[in-house]
Amino acid sequence: MKQLYQILFNNISSEGILFEAFGVTVRENGVLVDSRFIMFTVLALLWVAASYFIGSLNFSIIISKFKYHDDVRKHGSANAGSSNMQRTYGNKAGALTLMCDMAKGIVSVLTARVLFGENIAYLAGTMCIIGHCLPIFFSFRGGKGVATAFAVILTLNPLVALVLALVFAILVLGTKYISLGSIICAFLFPIFIDRYYSILKSAGVLKYGSPTLLMALCSIFIALFVVARHHKNIKNLLNGQENKLSFKKKEQGSPYSSSNTAEDKKSTTYRSLHNIDDEDDK
Repeated sequence: MKQLYQILFNNISSEGILFEAFGVTVRENGVLVDSRFIMFTVLALLWVAASYFIGSLNFSIIISKFKYHDDVRKHGSANAGSSNMQRTYGNKAGALTLMCDMAKGIVSVLTARVLFGENIAYLAGTMCIIGHCLPIFFSFRGGKGVATAFAVILTLNPLVALVLALVFAILVLGTKYISLGSIICAFLFPIFIDRYYSILKSAGVLKYGSPTLLMALCSIFIALFVVARHHKNIKNLLNGQENKLSFKKKEQGSPYSSSNTAEDKKSTTYRSLHNIDDEDDK
């Protein structure tokens, strides 16, 4: 078990407060020398599991159920994300969902980093994203993970997150495709993480020029998982059927509001039944 721990954490640069509290120390060769690291590992894995359940609190479903007595997955793209919330119930509902979905990513990662360190933070963030997309509380039908993933990346590495946000903004403003920006930024995430460590090592800031194996695996998994959640958008992009972002102000309201025409309702029902994506859902 110690050998496996050494492989995954061979580049440890900093750990959380429980790492020292449990008396876990590391020799120069990276071998853990205190048997209490088992308790530390158990507690860390418990928080990683808890992060999945935190992620499973899909706020688009929760808000649509308790505030609108409805299920957002019955409307628009049938996806449980902030974009579909905004299109279905309005800007306030979309913004509230976005903030809540980001908050759970920040809580999962920040708690893991403070208590257990950088490596466990990556694991916790990964599980939170999985929980958002495949929530155990809602029949494993969640969102696409973009907002939660960005919050996780922002907490793990603010500099990389800001660069990705800039790339995302340029792509969306240039192409009007939110999904395209999300997909490309997901691909770039593990590459930017690797370059981040390489650049800081060259500058003499960090001792190691690459993330740990565990951090690298989590980064790659997050990228592939988010891209996989956009498979319908990728198909639409390739077929030229992906809808572009519109900056026109639309009147928002409940899908059952009297302001909706019969044609609008028919269109909404059709898109729901056929699970058509209007644009990228967070």
